Amino acid sequence: MPPPSWSWPSRTLPRLTTAGRFLLADRDFKHRYGPLESVAIHLYDYRARFQLNDVEYALVPDMLSISPAGSQTRYHLESPGHHWCVHFAPATLRGTRLILPMVQHLGSRAAYVRERFARVALLFDRNEPVDHPRQIAAGAALHELLCWLAATSADAQTQNVDQAQIPLMARSDHAVDQAAELLRGDLGREWTVPALAHTVGLSPNYLAACFRSRFAMTIARYRLVQRIYEARVLLAGSDVPVGEVARRVGIRDPHYFNKLFRRIAGVPPSAARLPLSTTK
Repeated sequence: MPPPSWSWPSRTLPRLTTAGRFLLADRDFKHRYGPLESVAIHLYDYRARFQLNDVEYALVPDMLSISPAGSQTRYHLESPGHHWCVHFAPATLRGTRLILPMVQHLGSRAAYVRERFARVALLFDRNEPVDHPRQIAAGAALHELLCWLAATSADAQTQNVDQAQIPLMARSDHAVDQAAELLRGDLGREWTVPALAHTVGLSPNYLAACFRSRFAMTIARYRLVQRIYEARVLLAGSDVPVGEVARRVGIRDPHYFNKLFRRIAGVPPSAARLPLSTTK
């Protein structure tokens, strides 16, 4: 049975109450969260068992869940892990709606969604009033993500795949996943597309086309997003100087790093210099 769906009015900007990357260490469903006053959307970096209104799901990295206002959740993790989390106020359902599964695996869409969560978290400031431009921008960034998820979820459910192509697609997907892992695993290495393609056993043009189809971005863009994502985590959770953070993620010029960080995150590196929050 597919997971239940959740709806949001397509022309309403969410009003955020929490946004960030949080640590969770719950075991044996000991703690209950809720009934929630807000809607909660999570992107997971860990494996766990998850109960949403007493229905249990197995979570793996790159899964997304939406907990509507009024719902209750519990978790069991074998070891602590982090997830991205955004809470926002519920809204009256009027007019056209965005419809999303309450639990789904993002697959090739996860890299883009992770980038969007990071942007929402950087824009959000709980100390500002709801009508502050930064808060409105954070709501707009989340609304853009919800619209994109609704559109791509519908595409994923309706796409027809030629069964004869499945073995070839599986090999290509595995190679693309290998390429992405190589890029994430050594952020300082300047991989060329031909070298990456040779390593995973595809032609450069075919790898580039498959990579863009799977991750909705080029190989160069993916590497940049991963570098900025890792830099954001380092800045938020340490006192490592900005120049050293830039060096660690493979960008030698601090001024160029500042420019790239602003382009991807929408704010300067100094704005990400916040402590990682505790469990949410």
